[in-house]
Amino acid sequence: MKKILVPFDFSDYSENALKYALGLAKQFNSEVFVLHIYNTTLVEADMPTAEYSTYDTQRATVDPVQNTRSLIEVKFEEAMVKLQKTLQEDLDSEVNFDFSLAQGPVPNKIMETAEIIHADIILMSNKGDDDSLDFFGSNTTEVIRHSDTPILLVPFEIEFRNISKVAYATDYRDTDANAIDRLINIFDQTGVKLYSLHVHPTSKTPKITEIHSTYNDLNLEFDVINAEDVLKGIHHFIDEHHIQILTMNRKKRNMVTQLFSPSITEKMVADSFFPVLVINT
Repeated sequence: MKKILVPFDFSDYSENALKYALGLAKQFNSEVFVLHIYNTTLVEADMPTAEYSTYDTQRATVDPVQNTRSLIEVKFEEAMVKLQKTLQEDLDSEVNFDFSLAQGPVPNKIMETAEIIHADIILMSNKGDDDSLDFFGSNTTEVIRHSDTPILLVPFEIEFRNISKVAYATDYRDTDANAIDRLINIFDQTGVKLYSLHVHPTSKTPKITEIHSTYNDLNLEFDVINAEDVLKGIHHFIDEHHIQILTMNRKKRNMVTQLFSPSITEKMVADSFFPVLVINT
C-alpha cells in the first residue's frame, strides 16, 4: 500500500477519514494524497482563515474581479498546512502528505486523480454531512459503482488501530481470483493476515478446494460459516476473529450491490464498526 487518496471536504466526516488514512500511512509507510474538489459558482469573497475547520470551498465565494482559482488555491493551501500540522502532531510522527485542488464533477475527479497518481486505495467516510452539500452521498455511490481503484469506506468516529487481519467475503464467483490478487497486492509484504470467508446455508462448498489450491502458498486462510443470514454470518466471523477490514468483490447485482441499498447499508455499512474495502471486478 504505497499511495492512499483521500477526497476531503473539510467536514468532520472527511477529517476523521483523513485521520484513519494517516494511521494507515504510518503503519505501512504510505503516502497520503488529499484531494479537494470545489464548485464553479463563486461570486463574493468570504473565506475565513483563522481555523482550517471554518473554511469550506464548496460554499466559498470570491469577488468576480479577483482571480478565482488563485485565491481558492492560496486559501486551500493555508488550510491544509494547518490541518497537516495538527494531525501529524496527533500522530506524533511524520507521514508523507500531499494535497491537491480540483474543479469539476466530484466522482469523475476522484477517479481520475486515483488513476493519475496510481493510488492503491481511495479512502472515504461511509457517511456524509447533510449540512455540507452531501459530498459523501451520491458521489460516494458513483465512485463505488465505477472506480477501478479499490475504495475503503471508514465508519465515522472510528479510531485507527494497526491492521493485522483483513477478511475477504466471497460467494465463489469467477472474479474471485482477480479480487484476491488485488487484495494481496494492497497488503503485500505487510505481515497482515488475510482470510477468505464464505457464508453458506449448508456445508456444501463446491469451489473451496479449487480456490485454496491456487493460493495455498500465501498467507491466506479459508473459512466457511454455515448461516442462513449472510450478514449475520459475516458479523459473527468478524467479531470472533477480530477482523479490522472486510473486503467485498463488487460485480453487477451481487451481495455488495445489495449491501449499498438503504436497508442493508444500515446493517452492514452505516452502522458497522469496521471499514469495508470494495473491489470492483
